[in-house]
Amino acid sequence: QLSTVQRTLIDSAARVVAATPDLAALVRREQEQRIKARETTATLNRALAEEHRLTQEAKQRQAAGKAAKEDEKKLAREAAEERERAKQRQAALRQLREQLEAVDKERGELQVEIGRRFPEYQSLVNPKPPSFGELSKLLAKDEAFVSLYPFEQGTFVWGLGATGRPAFHVAALGAPEVRDLVTRLRATLDLSENPDPAKVAFDAASSHRLYRELLLPVWPALNSPRVVTIATAGDLGQLPFAVLMTRTPESPFDPAKASWLLRETAVNQIATAAAFRALRESRQRAKPGGAFFGFGDPLFKSTAAPASAASMPWKPGRGVMKVGQAPDYGAMAALPETRDEILAIAKALGADPAKDARFGAQATRAAAMTTNLSDRRVIAFATHGLRPGDLPGLSRPALAMAAGAPGESPLLVLDDVLTIKLNADWIVLSACNTASGDGRAQEAFSGLARAFFFAGARSALATHWAVESLSAQQLVTRTFAHQAANRDASRAESLRHAQLELIEGQAGAAYVHPFFWAPYALYGDPAQ
Repeated sequence: QLSTVQRTLIDSAARVVAATPDLAALVRREQEQRIKARETTATLNRALAEEHRLTQEAKQRQAAGKAAKEDEKKLAREAAEERERAKQRQAALRQLREQLEAVDKERGELQVEIGRRFPEYQSLVNPKPPSFGELSKLLAKDEAFVSLYPFEQGTFVWGLGATGRPAFHVAALGAPEVRDLVTRLRATLDLSENPDPAKVAFDAASSHRLYRELLLPVWPALNSPRVVTIATAGDLGQLPFAVLMTRTPESPFDPAKASWLLRETAVNQIATAAAFRALRESRQRAKPGGAFFGFGDPLFKSTAAPASAASMPWKPGRGVMKVGQAPDYGAMAALPETRDEILAIAKALGADPAKDARFGAQATRAAAMTTNLSDRRVIAFATHGLRPGDLPGLSRPALAMAAGAPGESPLLVLDDVLTIKLNADWIVLSACNTASGDGRAQEAFSGLARAFFFAGARSALATHWAVESLSAQQLVTRTFAHQAANRDASRAESLRHAQLELIEGQAGAAYVHPFFWAPYALYGDPAQ
């Protein structure tokens, strides 16, 4: 079953192709055949059900007639008539099956043509998984790949290192138990509405159990990777794997000394092996010349004046709201600290903020849509991230940009992102909920992150829950400072380094709880 995120992406992609006439014509024909196949299948299923009902009724009628000792000639005549009717029904069923085969054949041919002429669109809506051999060739010698797929009775796990020899395991944890463990663990992580999140006890037992039963059985086969990419499905997609604990938790629990998986390896997340291959192969494109472009501190209310960041160890999260709390777009909380975040990234990457950033009233949807971003290696959006339902009438994931001209939408929605042309190594979505799943997502990260991949980005730094703004600023700026100072480090390693600095208290003792350092996860291709 497709997730809400997946269906939204496919629907949005279909709207985008209208701008490419040849692709639009092919997609329209493929969609027409898909609808015809669905309708023919439904008709066939109804006909099969009706055939079964009539056949059973005829058998029952014959049995009842014989039991009542009715005239044998009459019963024989009725049986012959029923056989004739059954032949006609079988002929109709054969015709429906032939129609369905013809529709499927034509649709398959159209999909092949779309894939040949427009591979990026096809990889978005129908990605093809690589073999183990193909995947191992894509991995560097210090990388590994793990796939987790929960089902009702257990979880399929396989791991692959650069050696090309996969390890397999079927964990006893079924989807219902995985859902329960993830829910309990997230209850001690997603603390955006808690007045003092640092005092909430972390569920170390659930964290270690998930590691012990899902990752530990295949871990020795991965050869101590520096970076592991984890492909997730279902509820596991709502979990930042960096918070899994590799050893039995000690009492009392000390987050600064805990055995986080992050201490052993850098973690990258992806939806599927097919998505990983598509992104890694996209590295063959020429690197853009520009270093950075960022959007931050958007002015949600045009009459307001930009404020300065308050000096406090804890600030309410970005985008923490429920429908009805901020029906007026201008009532959303200002984010002055995101200006400092964008400025710090620009400095680390050697960019000029006057030319390479938009703040306040200039950080609009129109600016994001019209600025040439195709020649920038890193693009950052530091603002509120909104999910469907976070604002009245909002049906698609969006980033909250500055209020523009009257009548213009200030929201950069998923459809907009799909039309942007990018060639970026990083997309930074420093906002709330930009990586959160919908609970049923087969591909677990948000539509926004995946839409940026479709637009041409190779990785996305996105968040699992509403972030605390000051720690978010520390984490993101430290990530890019490390990247700038260590040109050979992978993106995943730079994020890991910044997270470890927060765990070790280098940004202050208030930020050692995983609520502050764990919401950020890297998606896509982790390599530099």
